[in-house]
Amino acid sequence: MSRLFRCCVLWGLQIVAVALIVTAPLAARADEGDEKAAAKKPESEKSKQMDRESFGQLIQQIRALLADKKFDEVGSLVAAKAKEFPEDRNVQLLAASVTQSVAFGILNDPTKRKEANKYFHASAKYARHLKKILKGNVPPAWTEQYATILYNDACSFALDGDKDRAIKVLKEAVDAGFREYNVIKDDADFQSLRDDPKYRDRFQKLVDQVKAKSKAGGPRIRT
Repeated sequence: MSRLFRCCVLWGLQIVAVALIVTAPLAARADEGDEKAAAKKPESEKSKQMDRESFGQLIQQIRALLADKKFDEVGSLVAAKAKEFPEDRNVQLLAASVTQSVAFGILNDPTKRKEANKYFHASAKYARHLKKILKGNVPPAWTEQYATILYNDACSFALDGDKDRAIKVLKEAVDAGFREYNVIKDDADFQSLRDDPKYRDRFQKLVDQVKAKSKAGGPRIRT
């Protein structure tokens, strides 16, 4: 499966990315005006945030479940927490990263591709929600991972046979900063787009955009 090249960066995201976000809180990036407005709200209207101790315990629980390859339990756990804390940036980042890891874990069994795709789609959903919380300002430390999560989502739609959503999400990934030309140009997940005259030119245009970005330099996803 061509998506496996990203496994090495995504398996560690639930720890590494979260460590980044905890030590340099995304909340600090909020506008001062927003912070003042939030402070004036009554407790009942303030967004619910998970405390650090509970967050640390959640990470440990997830690590244990991943070690035991209890992928569906992990998926259910992070889904519940993401729903419980919809405005908590750390929780949403954790959900996006861990669900991506769950998808790759399931993908080790090629007979469960459709089940894995379900988690790739869920990961992208959490990532988009996080971007919404951040008012569209994805921090540089997470830009590459965000684009990769969207790319994997596009791969999954293509393999699901949903070409319309595949090309739409792939464009979203490219616009978000995906720049792995050596991957996209030969990615077998998108063969259906290459073979279909309706999508061939649009797909090639996106490939050319990635090639141009790749030549322009800048940070790249580590493979």
